[in-house]
This record gives sequence, C-alpha cells and structure tokens, in this order.
Amino acid sequence: MTESYPKWTPVEVRLIENENHGRITRWINRSKWELLKDFEYHANPEICFVIPKGFISDGASIPKFFHSFLNPCGVLFIASVIHDFACEHGYLTKRHLVNGNSEEIKYTMSRKYWDNLFLKIAKETNDLLIVNYIAWCAVRLNSIIKIELPNYFRKSKCQ
Repeated sequence: MTESYPKWTPVEVRLIENENHGRITRWINRSKWELLKDFEYHANPEICFVIPKGFISDGASIPKFFHSFLNPCGVLFIASVIHDFACEHGYLTKRHLVNGNSEEIKYTMSRKYWDNLFLKIAKETNDLLIVNYIAWCAVRLNSIIKIELPNYFRKSKCQ
C-alpha cells in the first residue's frame, strides 16, 4: 500500500475557438493530470512500482454520464494511473528493496497481467468490491474485444 497520494498538476485542455465547439470540447475532453514527482506504490514492504515524474494520465476513464456516481480521480485513480502507464509504455518499473539495497527492474507483461494488476491495486486502495469488479470487467472487455471507441471512452493507448 502506498504511503501518500501522488503529486499532480492539471494539464491545460485546448479548446476550439468556436463557442459551440468549445462547449462540446469541454464536455467531451477528460481532465488530464501530470505527475510532478516520481510516484512509488508499495505493493509490499520489499517491492514498489515506480511511475516517473512527467507521466500524464486522465485517471479512471469513466464516461461523463457516470461522473456523478464515480469520480475519475477518486477511488480507482491510483490503480488506473499504474494501469495506464503499464499499457502506454509496455512495462512497469519495480523497485526491489532487499537488505537496504534497491534494485530497479523493468517488467514487461501481457495486457491481461496489467488488467489483473489493476484489480489487485484497486482492491488494496479501496473497499468497494463491486465497483472494483465492474471497473475490471470494463478494462478486460476493452482488452479482449479491442473496440475502437471514441477518445472520451477509451482507457488508454493499450492494444
């Protein structure tokens, strides 16, 4: 479990000049966040995942019409950020802490592994079992059928 929440700053959303397009763009576009310093998620006392400073994420990719029930930067945020990074870059860096020494290893795994890791981290960071499984099913469904959804529904650049 992580000791602290990651430090983020909002990324500017570019709007189209036309007033009507600007309203639509604001409604469709997700808020994006840039990581201000390396974020370490401690899976256990000896292993932590490291997400590097500068990574940009939209948090949990929840369609806008569900935002009144589930915030994209809420209970699924940490699991989503780690999943987004793993899918976008194809690896996660694990820092192993053994006898006071640390060793960083880049792990390359399958999309199924990243999806299951998402569920594991979601369970560790919140107690919302049903929400976690619904989110995991949506993530897995996106992986399995590889639908080309509009950008405002897509989880990340995962294939």
